[in-house]
Amino acid sequence: MSRSITLFSAVILGAGGAAEQVNSRPETGPVVELAQASRAAIERTRQIQLALKRRGYDPGPIDGIMGRRTARALRAFQADHGLAVTGMVSRTVYEMLVPGANGS
Repeated sequence: MSRSITLFSAVILGAGGAAEQVNSRPETGPVVELAQASRAAIERTRQIQLALKRRGYDPGPIDGIMGRRTARALRAFQADHGLAVTGMVSRTVYEMLVPGANGS
């Protein structure tokens, strides 16, 4: 299996199947790190989506994917709080939505 297919499988399948195969091949260390970083990014996006939903903004499905509805909810949140309206998560937005997530 090529490295790119292994990476794709590890990211899509998560900790099961392909990720175990990746871990059994020491030469693919960066692939494992990328898959772990991807899971962390998905979890952060889920946290943001949940926080937006709790505050009355509709981020769409709580699926960890930064889609159009999540970006629209972020823009509304930013506008309501006098922030730059980008639809992207800055450190300020993240800390406002998920207090204590970065040790603050």
